[in-house]
Amino acid sequence: MKTLFLVLFASIAGFCAEAQDSWMVVHGGKIRLKSSEENEEKNIVGIKAADLKKTGHLLISYIEAEKQKDWKRTIIFVGPGEKELLKVEGPVARVQNAKLKALAAKSKTIKVYTISLPSDPNVAATVRVRRVHLCTLSVK
Repeated sequence: MKTLFLVLFASIAGFCAEAQDSWMVVHGGKIRLKSSEENEEKNIVGIKAADLKKTGHLLISYIEAEKQKDWKRTIIFVGPGEKELLKVEGPVARVQNAKLKALAAKSKTIKVYTISLPSDPNVAATVRVRRVHLCTLSVK
């Protein structure tokens, strides 16, 4: 319930702020990162390995300033060597701690990106995709 409230609050706050995409990372019911700026040095979220043993989840919510009609958003978790570890369709990624623990076993540092593509495969084939770095998860 807390998580839903946080996501709704961030969505409303996003509409009130200037028209710019933003995102929020929540873990353990606490907002760990709220940003609208890509910055690989600053957008680091530290997670303790002991916290991954507890029940819970990681929530990443991407809020678009202007929703693009007929486009689909994907959030991607990437390990070393640009290896895709997990792909979640939609603007919200909810990953259970058990799944996150399994990902962390493969890599202690996981970069999270989002991409957006047109729903129509013919149009998508003509669009150049740019990944947006949301955050880097660092499991300690």
